[in-house]
Amino acid sequence: MNRPVQSPFNPENFLRHTRKVKAINKETEEVISDKVAHSLNRYLENWDEAFERESSRLKRIIDGLNTALAAILAKKWTFPDSDSMPFHDEASAFGWLSAKGAIPPYIGGHEDFILGDPDLLLEFERDWHTHNLWEVRKDFEQQHRDLLEFHASRAKDHPSRQPTSAARLPADIQELIHDLCQIWHDHVDSQLRLPRKDPQPNNPLLRFIDECLTIALGNQRPAKKTLLDFILKRSRHAIRRRDAVFEQRMRQLKLNPED
Repeated sequence: MNRPVQSPFNPENFLRHTRKVKAINKETEEVISDKVAHSLNRYLENWDEAFERESSRLKRIIDGLNTALAAILAKKWTFPDSDSMPFHDEASAFGWLSAKGAIPPYIGGHEDFILGDPDLLLEFERDWHTHNLWEVRKDFEQQHRDLLEFHASRAKDHPSRQPTSAARLPADIQELIHDLCQIWHDHVDSQLRLPRKDPQPNNPLLRFIDECLTIALGNQRPAKKTLLDFILKRSRHAIRRRDAVFEQRMRQLKLNPED
């Protein structure tokens, strides 16, 4: 379930803080606005919860289909060579179908059967009910595989790698704050300059992040003191470490131009 927007998305509310630091042209402002919108959408869509819910649903369906197929196959299938049986009862048939059991290299009975892959055997199943049940099961397995691949590619496509967890903030809010720090680093101030620690910290970066968080969190957003603590201890350190790795790679490329 997507989270509701707490405040209208008005780029001027956060862009005005960038102008306090440096002059930025219209094109760069549009880039910043697009990246902020992307980061906010990642948080508002609540992807991790949606992914877990859909993944669990598909796994329950697949397990149910495996249970039904295991009951059928355990009663119906026989194998000529007991030493190479892929399963011997309903429980081991379920494990075989779920790829949780040991699959022997040879089953016997047909010269073409050189692997114990369920799909290879069920392709030869003549009972239309069993065969179609397996096809339905394969379709749901493919849906789950596609979901996992999308989840992995989505994580890989993340604009920046979030820092290690900070106990006082939920992980998804940490991710959002870190994204906003990365945007500020890339387009406004690469040093991520911050005020000294004080009871009421304030500067353009903190105001920029606060305005962006208002859109997603409203009055539930963390205080600027909490933002300052997180950026100092986590995000700025992670971004500077990433910069150092990048600079080292660039030096290596200059030393080894053929690489």
